[in-house]
Amino acid sequence: MFDKWAADQDPAFKAFFYRTILPEFKSRGKCIVVISHDEHYFDIADGTLVMHEGQLLEHGIS
Repeated sequence: MFDKWAADQDPAFKAFFYRTILPEFKSRGKCIVVISHDEHYFDIADGTLVMHEGQLLEHGIS
């Protein structure tokens, strides 16, 4: 589980994290949960959950 882990990373490493590291974990059959507010990378998720004040507002499969 990565809880806003990339939030304070520089843009180049953040892109590397989302576009290279996470897909590598996935290719090895790992289940990854990423908590993020960065909508630029939501497209790589297999699914998303949108929450507000502890309530599930929306969920979807990419």
